[in-house]
Amino acid sequence: MSRVRALTRLWISEHQRITERFIEVCSTGDISQLIELLDPDVRGDIDLGPLDARTGSTIQGADAVGPNFVSHYERSTLVAIPGYGQPVILAFRSGRAAESNFP
Repeated sequence: MSRVRALTRLWISEHQRITERFIEVCSTGDISQLIELLDPDVRGDIDLGPLDARTGSTIQGADAVGPNFVSHYERSTLVAIPGYGQPVILAFRSGRAAESNFP
């Protein structure tokens, strides 16, 4: 196996591990653990559809993104799937796909 392929596999497995931990922390609703897991400079772009005035705005920093994320997804089931070299998270509500992305 080439060095590049080995490093790529390591990178993908590390992303998967972090994604699984992210889902685990979100499932508990423990905002302090989520804030600790997030990058301090994380940002969240809001897209609630064209009729919502908050669409297009951005929140920045783990202290803002963490609580917002938990409040928005507290009734969702989050599932990670591999995609394009990095995990993709799908959110389900009442058994139906609600949203995706979060790379």
